[in-house]
Amino acid sequence: MFKQCAQIRNRAIVLAVAGALGVSGAALAIAPVGTGVVRTAPVRAAAATAQFSVLTKATTLSRGDVVKNAVALSKPVRVTVALKLRDDAGMKAFLSQPSHGMMSQAQLQNHLPTQAQAQTVANYLKGAGFSNIQVSANRMLVHATGTAAAVQTAFKTPLVSVHTSDGRNAFANSAAVQIPASLQGTVQAVLGLQTVHKAHVLAAQTDATRVGIAGHYPQEFADIYGSSSLPAATDVDVGVWGWGSMEQTVTDLNDFMTSSGISAGTVNVVCTDTNGIDFSTGEGLGGISIGDPTCNGNFDEGSTEWDMDSQSILGMTGGVKSMTFYAAYGAYSSTLVNSLSEIVTPTVGESLPQVINASYGGCERAADANQGGDGMMQAMDA
Repeated sequence: MFKQCAQIRNRAIVLAVAGALGVSGAALAIAPVGTGVVRTAPVRAAAATAQFSVLTKATTLSRGDVVKNAVALSKPVRVTVALKLRDDAGMKAFLSQPSHGMMSQAQLQNHLPTQAQAQTVANYLKGAGFSNIQVSANRMLVHATGTAAAVQTAFKTPLVSVHTSDGRNAFANSAAVQIPASLQGTVQAVLGLQTVHKAHVLAAQTDATRVGIAGHYPQEFADIYGSSSLPAATDVDVGVWGWGSMEQTVTDLNDFMTSSGISAGTVNVVCTDTNGIDFSTGEGLGGISIGDPTCNGNFDEGSTEWDMDSQSILGMTGGVKSMTFYAAYGAYSSTLVNSLSEIVTPTVGESLPQVINASYGGCERAADANQGGDGMMQAMDA
């Protein structure tokens, strides 16, 4: 899903915030690499007395990204705290033996975070000034709504506004994300502190005039891969995972089913994070709407990609039991992780897909905590 990205420059964002939390008028500067100079506003006394440790680094900007100013301390921010699996090595050992099949729910409980761990994180967020705190059904994610000031209190990092190289207005954490040392064994990543880096679809127009370049109908794929003798996959539930409105994709899928005579069975759309990253409604992320292809008026950013995904699946399988489109609000770290959580722990009324298709990519170094990213990859792996 992710690729190496050569365009990211190793430069730190530095923000000096004068005075107390309520004082506006911050001074901005880009520090030389390695200086690590960050001055932040005072935090709440309870957080200040705790021992903190670094979780992930400050957001690294790409070539052409420009820091504009300090984010207003009153800016609403929705964070997703991803928790670590317990006995990760034991789970990987189990999964390395395909003959064991899927882990039972009883076995899985030995690896999921405990309710006590999730509650401890929730309590910490509440104490730092966050509200609307929700723990996912599998206890892997803790969602909370706060402000940039609450972010600074909880995670020791200011937020800055960034105009990205692709023309977007985004924000980013300008210092390392820190958490209390007592949570180090529980917290995997804190997502939602940057919107600079996002995934992108891979659809591209083929030049059909070039010699040797030709297209294929989806129905031809089974022959190409030598699987045309297999029975249709009409007992398999499939998930297609992307973002934005799925309305056009569902319309195109219906047209394909009519013309090909191949059925996708029950077709549904599950919209996650329906209130949006920009908080234009004043509400937090995390809403789930089943069956609304528009995803609450959500934007359309990848219908060509989702078209190819869904129709190719039908063409090569000869039909499936159900096809569910999972639509995140956008291609951001937190919203994609939230959607994946919904896929693997479906709400009542949704099918649990046996196959998940995700045709998009991004820069590894922006997502991998070991390469300076925000920890999205580690959260998705868990």
